[in-house]
Amino acid sequence: MGKASFSTRKSPQAIGKLFAQAPRALVLAVALSLAACHEPETPNTVTTATTGSDTPASQTDNAEPVAQANAPLVFLTELSERLENGQPVSAFMAPEFTFVYHVDNRCDGNTDGVLDALPASRVDGPFRLEVTNDGDGWACERKPVSKSEITFDLQKMLADWDRFEVYQHEDDPYRGSIEGRGVSDYLVVQLAGEEDELRIDRLEYRSEDPG
Repeated sequence: MGKASFSTRKSPQAIGKLFAQAPRALVLAVALSLAACHEPETPNTVTTATTGSDTPASQTDNAEPVAQANAPLVFLTELSERLENGQPVSAFMAPEFTFVYHVDNRCDGNTDGVLDALPASRVDGPFRLEVTNDGDGWACERKPVSKSEITFDLQKMLADWDRFEVYQHEDDPYRGSIEGRGVSDYLVVQLAGEEDELRIDRLEYRSEDPG
């Protein structure tokens, strides 16, 4: 006796007949279910800028130079605020620093002086400085070169400044200037040390005759 054979697969005509007899709501539900089965899966991904690794760009070393470049500017701004308020700034100095003095006068010429290894504490008070004048002013007859000793007091020199504007040099972020008293007088500051331990190792007071 042959075996009975059963099949659950129906012909397209039979399926069409069943759909025609079924309620419309049931037909719609079946159609939506079939469509969902054939819809391609879309992975849940997030696109981020990469730097050759799986770490987001904002968490890589690419962000570090920005913070490092701004550290000297923050330092200079805090220094400027203290100077404007007449506060001590010895804490901003290296244990020993170089001080440079330069004054340009249209009649007297250039007066220059340098002090090396000046203790940090001296910046907040007067100190003696030997200077040389070249006597070569453009508005007067040339005079003989002369040397003298002056007393320099940073706080007194800044007392009549009408502004304190900070500038960071583009070519060297560790070098900046603080400008004041018209367009003639300004400080030049050279920084040294690590980002969180910056100190001034060279301070220049400069006065240029605007004429």
